[in-house]
Amino acid sequence: MLSAAGALERTFCGAAAGCVAASCIASGITLCLRRLSGGFDSPAAATMLTVTAVGAALVLLVDGLARAAATARSGPWPVAARAGLVLALSAIALPLRLASPLDCVSFAAAALFAGAVIGGPWLAAGRPRTGRPRLAVSPPTGSADVEHPSGRRGEVVPAAAAATSVPGHLLQRFERYDSVGTDCLRGRIAVAVPQGARTAHGHVGFCPPFTQTPVVEVTTEYDGVEAVVSAAEILPWGVRIECRLDEPAEEAFEIPVDLVASAPV
Repeated sequence: MLSAAGALERTFCGAAAGCVAASCIASGITLCLRRLSGGFDSPAAATMLTVTAVGAALVLLVDGLARAAATARSGPWPVAARAGLVLALSAIALPLRLASPLDCVSFAAAALFAGAVIGGPWLAAGRPRTGRPRLAVSPPTGSADVEHPSGRRGEVVPAAAAATSVPGHLLQRFERYDSVGTDCLRGRIAVAVPQGARTAHGHVGFCPPFTQTPVVEVTTEYDGVEAVVSAAEILPWGVRIECRLDEPAEEAFEIPVDLVASAPV
């Protein structure tokens, strides 16, 4: 659960994001109304670049505050800030008056920069993830040096290990082995991370319990977020798995964690 200080911080960040976004869209509407009423003509190139830079800085500020408040990038405040930037640029740049090469260069630079700021988050979200997994995994806990049933350390169970389909969403799957004097359990658990949370836990019970505290290794191939997965508490009758995220989850999701527990018989 969130602490009182954490909840207060998120509330403040959400309110600040709303205030900045409201200022952006109010400024854009004001500039449009003044331009339509003939309050000013098409400004100089330097003014266009200045408005673009200030508007982009405010949009990025709203994005940061929204993330701190655990609000998705597609939420109302980032969208409102971008709408204000579009209105402001439309008011000062339209209709185009490219009377000189400097005007052309200024308009092109402002349009490219504003387009990158406005559409960047959605373009980045649509790219496929590549590269190595980014999740950090804690080192093995315990002191015994034992072999797994397959003879290979750190072997994980694939998600589709079951030969037949199951009637619902798979939450846990574990197998127990007796291998040359070693009691071993291995399998996978889906750790649910609620929206807005930075920490999530999963619990695996050992039935029957081990004769002594086992050695537990946890690994994962999930690369959707920056997080650390560890065996936080190990007992002969169960283990508590902990997932710590670098920043609050923008939406609810699950982290599949592979676990191997072993102890001498």
